Amino acid sequence: LNLTTISFPIKCMVPLSLIQTYSLVMALGPLYMNKAALLNDEPIERMKYVMCTNLASFHLTTSFVKPLNPILGETCIQQFEDGTRIYAEQISHKPPITCAQVYGPGDNYILSHHSRYSIT
Repeated sequence: LNLTTISFPIKCMVPLSLIQTYSLVMALGPLYMNKAALLNDEPIERMKYVMCTNLASFHLTTSFVKPLNPILGETCIQQFEDGTRIYAEQISHKPPITCAQVYGPGDNYILSHHSRYSIT
């Protein structure tokens, strides 16, 4: 049984698609990733800031509500005040695969991401 194919009641849905939630995931990312990008000679401290980026958004993205399934070819482009840019696209429907790239201000860091969802 693949749970990604089961319909949820509309009351359980948040009015954002999965692609749009990437901006929520990266809401606090620029704060920590910009600091990490400045620490070229301190790899341990740099890794701490990268881990903070991953952990900082849990309270924003963990909830009962489910995002809407993205449409094949759906894209989301967003820019934060500091110049961080997010580009995300749904590249496959079955299996659902999403790709995203995040560019820091002045391209001082680049994050690449792809996800393939399968819940059984």
